[in-house]
Amino acid sequence: MYTEIRTFLLHAILILACVSNCTSFEERQKKAIEVVLQEDYKLMQSAQEKIKNKGNKIDAFTTYTFQMKTINLENCPADFSEIFRKHTYAWEDAVKQMKEKDNDFLGNLFEGIIGFATGNTKLTMSALTKILGDNGVDMQQVNNSWRDVELSARKYKAKLPVGPN
Repeated sequence: MYTEIRTFLLHAILILACVSNCTSFEERQKKAIEVVLQEDYKLMQSAQEKIKNKGNKIDAFTTYTFQMKTINLENCPADFSEIFRKHTYAWEDAVKQMKEKDNDFLGNLFEGIIGFATGNTKLTMSALTKILGDNGVDMQQVNNSWRDVELSARKYKAKLPVGPN
């Protein structure tokens, strides 16, 4: 009887230890995602600042997409990492299209998109997407991939960065 109680207690301790480690693993994943989202947000803010200070819009977005690829995804869940990479590729494609359409009109629209992303514009994303589409730049991939990033982050209960309102 004593051996059975001892075995039961040992199993209970092992189960509690496993649950504790699983929780901390989930917490580490959540924190890793939050770090990635915060870094991406800071990069977007930096691009926005360059544009506000009359910097070249294409250069600002090129730098943004290059820096997105340097964000460390190592501690993130594999599915989130893949979704974030797809978002990076979507931005690369949009910047490529923008370079092909290199003109002030499209640059101003991209500036509006950054403003929208940070809560600084009254234009709706659907209106911007339509105007860009009419001018040969497809932002639907960026919109869809960002939605997927948000959904994946929420799946892991990660908090999304909040921009100025």
